[in-house]
Amino acid sequence: MAESIYPLLRRRRRKRRFRLAKAFAGNRARVLAIGLLCGVVVLVGLATAMRPSPPTAGQLFADSLKTLDAGNYSAARTNAQKAIAADPNLAIAHAVLARAFLELDDGVAAQTELAAAIAAGFPADRLHQLSAHARLLRGDPAGAIAEAAQAQPRYAGYATRIRARALAAQGHPGDAVAVLQALLSRVPTDAAAWTDLGRLSLTGGDVGGATIAAANAVSLDRRRPAALMLQGDVVRSRYGLVAALPWFEAALQRDAYYPPALIDYAATLGDAGRNVEMLAATRRALLARPGDPNALYLQAVLAARAGRIPLAQVLLDKTHALDAVPGTLLLRGDLDYAQGRFAQAAVQWRKLVQMQPSNIAARQLLGLALLRAGNAGGAITVLRPIAARPDADSYSPTLIARALEAVGNRVGAAAFLDRAAAAAVSSSPTALAGRPVARVIATPGAPATQLALGDSLVAAGRYGDAARAYTQAADLSFDEPTMRRLVDTLARAGRAQDSATALVLYLLQNPQSLVGARMLGHRQVASGEWDRAIDTLESVRARVGNQDGGVLADLALAYAGSDDGAIAVRYSRAAYALSPMRAAAADAYGIALAANGDLVGARQLLVKATQLAPTDAAIAGHLRQLG
Repeated sequence: MAESIYPLLRRRRRKRRFRLAKAFAGNRARVLAIGLLCGVVVLVGLATAMRPSPPTAGQLFADSLKTLDAGNYSAARTNAQKAIAADPNLAIAHAVLARAFLELDDGVAAQTELAAAIAAGFPADRLHQLSAHARLLRGDPAGAIAEAAQAQPRYAGYATRIRARALAAQGHPGDAVAVLQALLSRVPTDAAAWTDLGRLSLTGGDVGGATIAAANAVSLDRRRPAALMLQGDVVRSRYGLVAALPWFEAALQRDAYYPPALIDYAATLGDAGRNVEMLAATRRALLARPGDPNALYLQAVLAARAGRIPLAQVLLDKTHALDAVPGTLLLRGDLDYAQGRFAQAAVQWRKLVQMQPSNIAARQLLGLALLRAGNAGGAITVLRPIAARPDADSYSPTLIARALEAVGNRVGAAAFLDRAAAAAVSSSPTALAGRPVARVIATPGAPATQLALGDSLVAAGRYGDAARAYTQAADLSFDEPTMRRLVDTLARAGRAQDSATALVLYLLQNPQSLVGARMLGHRQVASGEWDRAIDTLESVRARVGNQDGGVLADLALAYAGSDDGAIAVRYSRAAYALSPMRAAAADAYGIALAANGDLVGARQLLVKATQLAPTDAAIAGHLRQLG
């Protein structure tokens, strides 16, 4: 009996142990879970205890002052806004935020914050200089002057600078310069005043004065993006695009989203042909200031350069605030012309010529648009003043000759074609150029003074002296007109190597220059560098099309020299069709025919070329070589 019980008892015991083990395992899981939970709670508590408390309004305000002083105005704005969010009644934070907005050229937002500062208890008599600045940015120079006059003596420097800017905005730059000079005579260490003086000088054409002012501003305070930008603009004027870029980059190192620096940087990158970087800079500018018309304008330029005309039109239509800016008029006309709307293009370019009557490229564009629109008489009126100039290139007289032919005046057309044949290397006008600035200050530091002296010396045949005057002008402003004068005059003075060096230096700084590339290609042809000339001139032709007879003639000579007579004939025939009475075109056609084996035709064209230019030794030599 007992034996029959034991298995049952053992089974019960085993079952109980199993249940106990299962219960113990469950309890252990619970204990582990509870332990883990307690651990998490402890860790969270420790993390919470160790986490620094949120910055106070006072700390955020201190950060805004620090970043404002460092020239990082975008960060100063953000920090001040955070301080106000933490304490809306912190009056001084509203005042600092207004100052940051002023440095970012946002007068409307600044005025709002000034009102908030006063409402929160900030003394109004300590804000007159800031209110003056805001009024100026909002287009009220008279109000700015009135506000500046009420500023406390401790803010006299700031108020004086705003008064000077307001005077310049009212059309009194001379008075503005005098005000700043007086301020600097009292406080020669005022970097902001030197910056304003340099900007006024540069705008007025006194590059020498701007150079001195910019150097002083940067040496006194390298934290100010405006001073670094001024130095960049001075360097761009004196030496070129590429040399200026590091200064704009230095300004952006201070404030990566400083709108004025981003715009100048993007424009300089674009002019230097660095389009991808230009686009990136404009996108940053739009992040910093959504809808910025300057950034949209530059994107429209970029789209037009890429041939994306509809996109360029959409972007440009968003820039109505810039409708009266020369660059906008230039681009609007270019887009109209590209879409065959010649009359509309003429409307835009006429406005540009009215604003800048001495702008030769603008007159050429207007004349071309009028001619294509069927208004040959209007084209003649616009082009005659520049086509008759003794220093006119071949394009202007060629264009007016076409207009004269359209009205039936073949005799007058022939006269201008003769002028075109005798002119220097031509260059077709192109849109999408930079924004031209009128400069009319006759001071020793103004390039215009040295250019005028050089022009008078050239007229007297004193090429060596003229080259020295043009060199001084180029040291102040190495722009395209100065480069052309310098390169030509150095060659006339027998300094061929110096002439070539000047051209190369210009192209290194301005790699997108059509005129420079055109001149380089012409020189490469003259020196027998056929393959290089083909590369250079084909890049020019790709940009200007097949309407520049000089480019086509030089291409014909380059292909003939490289033993490709068939292509040479095609280009020379096109050049001759554009200017049949131009000696250079007939000469190139003759050389091309000879290279292609047509000696009879070549002789006929070369004889004609010598008849058109009987004193040209090079053309006569080509005829003799034919035998």
